[in-house]
Amino acid sequence: MDHHFEKQVQQRFSTLPSHQYYRIYSLSKRPEDCASLTPTVDQQSTQVVHRLVLVTTATNTQQDGDGERLVSGLEVYEYTTRHSSKNNNKDDDDEQKGTPPLRRTIYISKIDTTGSILARGVTRRLVQAYVASQQQQVGPCSIHVFARAQPQYLFPHSANDPSKRVLTDRQLVAWWRTTLSNKDLYSMGGDDNSSVTTTPFWIVPGVDEQGALYDIGQKQRLVGDHGVVTWRYGYPYAGDALAKDTIPRFEDDGKARYLGTLLDSAGKNNDEDDQQNLTVDDFWTLFGYSEECGAGKLTAIFVIEISSTSTTTANNDDDKPFSSSETTPPPLDDDEYTRIWNSLMTMDFHDESSNLESTKTWLKTWQTIVSLRSFAITSNQNNNIGSNSHHSTGSSSTKDSISQPIQTPTVKRKQPTTSSPRETPNVSNTTTAMHAHPTTDASATVVNVLVPKRRKKEN
Repeated sequence: MDHHFEKQVQQRFSTLPSHQYYRIYSLSKRPEDCASLTPTVDQQSTQVVHRLVLVTTATNTQQDGDGERLVSGLEVYEYTTRHSSKNNNKDDDDEQKGTPPLRRTIYISKIDTTGSILARGVTRRLVQAYVASQQQQVGPCSIHVFARAQPQYLFPHSANDPSKRVLTDRQLVAWWRTTLSNKDLYSMGGDDNSSVTTTPFWIVPGVDEQGALYDIGQKQRLVGDHGVVTWRYGYPYAGDALAKDTIPRFEDDGKARYLGTLLDSAGKNNDEDDQQNLTVDDFWTLFGYSEECGAGKLTAIFVIEISSTSTTTANNDDDKPFSSSETTPPPLDDDEYTRIWNSLMTMDFHDESSNLESTKTWLKTWQTIVSLRSFAITSNQNNNIGSNSHHSTGSSSTKDSISQPIQTPTVKRKQPTTSSPRETPNVSNTTTAMHAHPTTDASATVVNVLVPKRRKKEN
């Protein structure tokens, strides 16, 4: 995945202000066997990769990390499932004739920014680059997002940074819908003859489509524009299907926790039949009143179903990595990844100076590991970011969508360059219960430390 991702980052970051230096760190844990996303359905094998992507930028030519500061982060769980059935012996015979169907499921768990004034437009392009890179992978794919606004997730104490402009719940839902709407994210290198089918779904639990569009200020948005996808309001599951057999259960996933609570409470209250037979429609109705979605907060579920019949893109010369490195470093083992993650969670990002110091400390601590899993670019065009307002949600914090032609940036491995900093809004998103609440003291205890855990297979 990494070289496709690198290519997309380089293309999309080229529309950022001219001569700005960025370094992208893509850290992933070794694939691990995990429980099925739908434990009640028989599946042959499911594995998960936990990935953390961080972006730094700099305003000087220091090469030792002194001038770098973290600006944006993305946490993703990447699931790979080989489906099979044991209901009929003939299915086993069929599997022996070829590889069982492979399906990828991508769960974008968190995004966050530090509040740095140099982060303008970075997070949207980072997310779009990641989504677009999935088109080059093998097999059908679905991308899932649970948008729930909080002031901080990946960067401790960043909620205290006065420069950090956190989106409201409604702004965040609008941001995600706009970010995932670009058709170019789901094309195979722009080839109109490629066989790619994209079906995007979104739903605000407990709210009908008209009300949801009104709430996020997009009632008349994204209509009649050939550059955006056509959203379906709802979910890609049959409404009368059993929720326990259908709703995927991801790591740190609010809807999975709620579904688990319903199923657990069924046995305790002697109403097991009712809850075990809970339909998908009934689940989403109940979920709209749950703690994850209630208290006046607006949340949204986004699911992008993607299928492609193309088998040649992996061998296309355009898909070769831009990186000068001829070898890709191996994924991190569980211990390494956990220590790197928790080290980041001990840092302090309450203002620009603390960001610089924390970034320097973190990079120097893990330099031998993270530097091998990074690449740097310097944008070379000023493309008037945000001038194409037809993709905007109406909020000044979301006017950085990519709708202009993509140009190739200048690739820099060593020398950052100087740019003119501009203030940027900041975005936070999650699907997890580890909420980092606003604090009033930068020395407050960090509550967002995460120890990645293996999900055991269920028999």
